[in-house]
Amino acid sequence: MTHASGLLLDLGQYPVLLGRGTLKACGTHAPICSRAFIIHQAASKKYAQTVAESLDERKTDLALVEVPDGEKAKELDQVEVLYEKALDAKLERTDAVFAVGGGCVGDAAGFFAATYLRGLQLVHVPTTLLAQVDSSIGGKVGVNLGATKNMVGSFYQPELVVDDIDALQSLPPMQISNGLAEVIKYGLIRDSDFLRYLEKNMDAVQAKDPGALLHVVQQSVQHKGTVVAQDEREAGSRMTLNYGHTLGHGIETVCGLPHGFAIAIGMHAAGILAVEKGLLEKQDLERQNDLIQAAGLALVAKTKADAEGIMEKVRNDKKRTAGKLRMVLLDKIGNCRIVEVTEKDAQFALEQVLE
Repeated sequence: MTHASGLLLDLGQYPVLLGRGTLKACGTHAPICSRAFIIHQAASKKYAQTVAESLDERKTDLALVEVPDGEKAKELDQVEVLYEKALDAKLERTDAVFAVGGGCVGDAAGFFAATYLRGLQLVHVPTTLLAQVDSSIGGKVGVNLGATKNMVGSFYQPELVVDDIDALQSLPPMQISNGLAEVIKYGLIRDSDFLRYLEKNMDAVQAKDPGALLHVVQQSVQHKGTVVAQDEREAGSRMTLNYGHTLGHGIETVCGLPHGFAIAIGMHAAGILAVEKGLLEKQDLERQNDLIQAAGLALVAKTKADAEGIMEKVRNDKKRTAGKLRMVLLDKIGNCRIVEVTEKDAQFALEQVLE
């Protein structure tokens, strides 16, 4: 539905407020609370202050807490710091946590909200394209265990997600590309019409045209929201959202690449394997790869990658079941399947995307 401050998308368990300038309306739509615990990183401080101003109109007590940049925000000892600050702020069960920033903030703040006092109200305010189209939707929250990503976590749904397209205008081109990997994924696994839209409008998206960004975020949120509503805890169809992630997460960790860049390489590897197994036509793989490159992403890891190190991460992947490795493979543009593969299959695909 259309709201005065933007679109209000109903994902079933919670709404997503989407539009331009929606940060200023955060206080209008956020759950009632006596105290707001606003968690942000340095890059998202100005947005956290805008959220605070919108809440201040409701006479809400505010605490702004800055966490380290990047993955350091998701270290267990950093979550312990949040617990200590929450004690100082005298947070109660009816209070709310606001996660303002990128995916690392959302993951760490969400994990904190899920575990402090056995659960506080949570509002996601993602300010990167990657966080708006992916990590803020679906209720996955978690922190890293050493070098293993997201090994400690939970499924914890927010009360509200606030996506402000204007916040994306300050992002550098690399951050737009980083988010586009997940956007492209939705077209590849679910929606061939959306993929065609991306093929025709990639220049406008990369130029941060507000209308194009609004459409891209809305479509992505609705796709992920639909899948999660069917399978919140990843027992079946939600696993399709892992397209490109089985190898991509290992590449991300070992090669030190940004998430979207690693997932793009992982999608290329998965596409190669799908063609090798006779599931996917070669021309569909070429379409996928052309769009990945048009989004400013790479198809191969141009670094001295440790293939065995990546495979070790794959072997330890938390999505393995009964020791078996499963990958999401395309059988055509807009449709995919979950396939049980051997380590030899995964190794073959990985070798094709490492230089």
